[in-house]
Amino acid sequence: MGDRYTVVPMVKIVPGMVLAYSILDPPPRRSPLDIADHKHVPPPRALYTGILSASAKKKLIKAINLLIAIAEPKKAIAFDSKKEFMFRVNFITLTLPAPQGTVSDKELKQKCLKQWLEYWKDQLPGMSYVWRAERQKNGNLHFHLVTDRYIHYKAIRDTWNRCLKPTGLIDAFQAKHGHPHPNSTDVHAVKNVRNLGAYIAKYMSKTESTAQPIEGRVWDCSKNLKVKDVCAFPASAGDY
Repeated sequence: MGDRYTVVPMVKIVPGMVLAYSILDPPPRRSPLDIADHKHVPPPRALYTGILSASAKKKLIKAINLLIAIAEPKKAIAFDSKKEFMFRVNFITLTLPAPQGTVSDKELKQKCLKQWLEYWKDQLPGMSYVWRAERQKNGNLHFHLVTDRYIHYKAIRDTWNRCLKPTGLIDAFQAKHGHPHPNSTDVHAVKNVRNLGAYIAKYMSKTESTAQPIEGRVWDCSKNLKVKDVCAFPASAGDY
């Protein structure tokens, strides 16, 4: 029949009040096996491997396709010709102006990329985006982003350099080149591409057998793209 437990009422009198509560008598017992199992619980697995896995690649591609599906056509002015054109998404690359050195991947994502995104989300409410971190052959981290909002390339460059300033990378660039304004960004308004989703997804989800692991997560997207079967995971400051 198993162990029997009885509920024993306990009463404690405190001046001005009476507190009543119950306890189990006898208290529940734990078997030696339960205690042994508890002592030998394996450590939790790392959340991120630093490499874009097959599963993550599928979620990344779905997020990109969803962003493009909900992006409204909008007018913009070409940087070179100054002519007006219609586009749906921007394709942005954020790079480092000097060797990464001792600046960690997490520091770049937390103090630079995250701050850059927060700034533009304030400036452009409702902005949708997907970002992907990649390691260059020189060891530097860089970021590819696709957004549904028009941002002038000079504004992208200036705000990104401002976010990089605390890391010392701008100072390192200035010491070598004599000025603090590196061309650390590249911007393309993707247009006239028949299969836009496939084009961007192929570029952002490419993997190499010799790719160096990246500390923390390798990609993320805006909250409105975090739907079931796309990228349903919570973002926290420690994950970057």
